[in-house]
Amino acid sequence: MTELVLVRHGATEMNLSGRYCGRLDPPLSESGRAAVRETARHLAGFRPERVYCSPALRAKETAAIIAPDMPVIEMPELREMDFGAFEGLAADEIERRMPEAWQAYMADWLHFKFPQGDSVQEYLAGAANTIRAIVEKSGDGGMLGVSHKGFVMAALSTLLHGDSIHLFCYDIRPAGVARRTVAGGFPVLTQLI
Repeated sequence: MTELVLVRHGATEMNLSGRYCGRLDPPLSESGRAAVRETARHLAGFRPERVYCSPALRAKETAAIIAPDMPVIEMPELREMDFGAFEGLAADEIERRMPEAWQAYMADWLHFKFPQGDSVQEYLAGAANTIRAIVEKSGDGGMLGVSHKGFVMAALSTLLHGDSIHLFCYDIRPAGVARRTVAGGFPVLTQLI
């Protein structure tokens, strides 16, 4: 049975202030590092065969704390969505500065393309393809993926439902862990913390 453990990076000051942070590259906050150390203690017995990581600084710092003695495979495909003109702003600022874009996002998030950023549907399709490729490469050993909220939610939806439309069924906090195994041919979410 192959176990896949997905970890959301620890908190940054931008996360803590509720700002959209996709392609921006802030480091972990002190409280973020502390939470990741707790996650590392929780995962102490897990020895993955491979460690995959987003190239974002916050994800690389998280991977280094959780799997300090393991080689890490950086994958640009594990990045967070590019929020374009929304980057660095909180929801109330976006609504005030770009009311039409905000209303379009709220009305139909699935078909929204962030101004100067990613299309939600294209991002979700890419996340689905990436997580399927990672799972297909797996042997009998476990795998650890360190990524971002959007990717982890889309990956869980893909692996458990066969599509990425159910992503909002899975909320994962900073430094949170999602464990997925296959039992009797069925994908099973064994832990979400």
